[in-house]
Amino acid sequence: MTHHQELSVTDLFREYFEEKFTSLDIEMDDEISLYENIKALCQKHGKSFIEKCNLALRYAYDTKYGNWDEVNDLRKLYISDWCTPIKKYFENVTQLNTLIDIGCNDGRELKDILGDNFSKPKITLIDISRKAINRLQQSVVTGTLK
Repeated sequence: MTHHQELSVTDLFREYFEEKFTSLDIEMDDEISLYENIKALCQKHGKSFIEKCNLALRYAYDTKYGNWDEVNDLRKLYISDWCTPIKKYFENVTQLNTLIDIGCNDGRELKDILGDNFSKPKITLIDISRKAINRLQQSVVTGTLK
């Protein structure tokens, strides 16, 4: 049996800076969120630093979620249970509803949540990971995401 290993977006964010911007001081406070750390770093380094943070976040999310690894995904281990607590909120969606899924990855989680209702609402899917979006687009083209 393969052991589950969860990558940290914060660690991957740090890793990006260590590899790409070795001269920058990006000390982070482990007691606050990544969002709060990024705000503090942008205050320290100025507005132009925000683009470096965007690149680091994209790297972190591409690395963590961009290549779907079902072996290391707890949702794969609990296929029918992971989304049960939220399914009830989506039981009555219709064509009149509009959903926005921020952090959609390749759309499979929303498909699990909506089940047979997946094709009913208008859905906008957003993700920072270009790799995940490319997989999403490919699944739409091939008809595997319906």
